[in-house]
Amino acid sequence: MDSLIYKSIEKETPNSKLTVEGQIPEWLSGDLIRNGPAKFEVGDYKLNHWFDGYSMIHKFSIQDGKVYYKSKFLQSNDYIKSTSANYIKNRSWGTVADPCASIFNKFFSAFTKPEASNASVSILKNGNRIAAVSDFSSMVEFDINTLETKGDVKFSDQFGNDYMFSAAHSCYDPDTKEIFNCLGKPGPKGNFSFVKISESTFERKPFGSLSAPKHTYFHSYALTKNYFIFIEQPLELNIWQLMFSRFLNRPYEACLHWKPENGTKFHLVNRLNGEVKTFKSTPFFFFHTVNAFEEANEVIIDLCLYNDPSVIKDLYLDKLKQNGLKKESMSLLYRAKINLEIGTVDLIQLSDIPLDLPSFNMTRACKSYNYVYGLGLKETEDIEVNNQLVKIDVRSEDIKVWYHKGMYPSEPLFVGTPGSASEDDGIILSVVLDIQKQSSFLLLLNASDFTEIARAYAPVHLPIGLHGMFYQNKHTSKF
Repeated sequence: MDSLIYKSIEKETPNSKLTVEGQIPEWLSGDLIRNGPAKFEVGDYKLNHWFDGYSMIHKFSIQDGKVYYKSKFLQSNDYIKSTSANYIKNRSWGTVADPCASIFNKFFSAFTKPEASNASVSILKNGNRIAAVSDFSSMVEFDINTLETKGDVKFSDQFGNDYMFSAAHSCYDPDTKEIFNCLGKPGPKGNFSFVKISESTFERKPFGSLSAPKHTYFHSYALTKNYFIFIEQPLELNIWQLMFSRFLNRPYEACLHWKPENGTKFHLVNRLNGEVKTFKSTPFFFFHTVNAFEEANEVIIDLCLYNDPSVIKDLYLDKLKQNGLKKESMSLLYRAKINLEIGTVDLIQLSDIPLDLPSFNMTRACKSYNYVYGLGLKETEDIEVNNQLVKIDVRSEDIKVWYHKGMYPSEPLFVGTPGSASEDDGIILSVVLDIQKQSSFLLLLNASDFTEIARAYAPVHLPIGLHGMFYQNKHTSKF
């Protein structure tokens, strides 16, 4: 595996005009903001897991056929403390913190709430405010124009900072303009509060709650016109191991335990009154849902399904560099059909091509739709990770791919042509790492037929990132 894929970015990039190959449509105007791990060492110490890398915010600005790029490291508390001390101060997915700490200090750390402010996964934009987020409840606000970090979002709502976990992916209804998420308070039992997030203040207002036998890992949800859907997968968090993780030299990942005998539960939370209906299926693991909607007496949820969470261990950097990823360990696109009358859950495989980090035309959110775009894996003789872009028609099962040897794309984002009535009339944006050129470029694909429209070449290489969003000028933003 080429080490460039996980090589740290050493410097921030000032605003730079990019060389464009091809022609960018005149109507495409706005900012692509991306988040992801970009620094994997602190002094002589190395972070162990892909999820552990310190966040860098990237911005591609598109206007009048021109593209500009800039980047800045997110100045989270974790980043500042570690880089100042020149060793790792924060506990994370696969890395044990503070190798210089005494046994005394490690023991007493068990009596403080574990925290993680390296918000390196995604972003959430509310009105004129934007923040970096992860699967922890802390949010780090930054300036959308300069990318300068403003600091932790201070919550004045009833939850304060007591709830440690919150998914990196909120649900957004573009018709009602409501944003939904869940707050998890770890304890001997799982305590989940379902919230709507204010568009202007980031404050969280509860509309329902759930108590479960154990706290479980969650990263995304599903949303229909009537239900917020919390999927309780059987990846349980051992709270005592978490509290003593620093003393026991355990990373977060080692505190999670797979319990397939418990199955997976779909909790349908009424958006108006918070009432919860629960349906159980065979066990599976997932990071990302795609879309959800209701038809007759069924709730339908499309998601990227893994058989188990072994992919988390596969994402340790040493394993990735040595083994890459294999097709059999990747997620596949599935459809969960919940029959509200008889209480059954059917899991139906929609395609046999690997796919994750999905996106779709957000005007179809909470409604029946046709097309899913995602990141996939084409197996070659080389050690590989996600190396192709995929489009799947969920009705006809037709598949289109974009693949070039030695090029590694990021999450594809769909941007619709203004005023178009066709669901796939638009552009796919993806940042691609070109191993041969030792740099990256912004790729524009025709979303309909997956032909290339343009490339805009960045002056540096960008490690494989996680999530982002495109905010169109003069058009409604997508969350």
